[in-house]
Amino acid sequence: EAYSEAQEYAIEAEPYLEGMISFTYVAIFHFYDALTQLALYDNLSKIKQKQAMKKVKAHQKKMKKWATHAPMNHQHRYALVEAERARVLGKDAEAREYYDQAIDLARKNEYINDGALANELAGRFYLAKGRDQIAQLYLRQAHLSYGEWGALAKVKQLETDYPHVFAQPKRQTPSTVR
Repeated sequence: EAYSEAQEYAIEAEPYLEGMISFTYVAIFHFYDALTQLALYDNLSKIKQKQAMKKVKAHQKKMKKWATHAPMNHQHRYALVEAERARVLGKDAEAREYYDQAIDLARKNEYINDGALANELAGRFYLAKGRDQIAQLYLRQAHLSYGEWGALAKVKQLETDYPHVFAQPKRQTPSTVR
């Protein structure tokens, strides 16, 4: 969640993308930079928001093209960015649909890490809307997926950020039951 740092690194990396056009890193760059722009969106001035949205649209144009040619590799990422774009624009129904689409496609195509991220972002979306029970389902799935992927630091971060979701219920011992 170091979005400002991610944005700085993206600015440094962007001039070198043309030299790496056939590498998968280019698609990953566009995906994460779009998500970074949208994560920072609410804290930007109106002018900067307009610039950020323009950048997201440019990223999405490329990702949509890649998703057309290789949907198994790119469609879930395109859908997740669309979910986040809809979220910042207040299009909640659209956001919900795209989150679920991103999660389903990531699972289907075995992108455990991207599925975990999609679940986490959907969980945050529902928490912000006051829908705690559904948020917990998404956050727990994110937790499981990050664990399956081996991202133990991310698992720990979720547990720290959302203790009410991952708190272990206290067991009653026979002596305390009356």
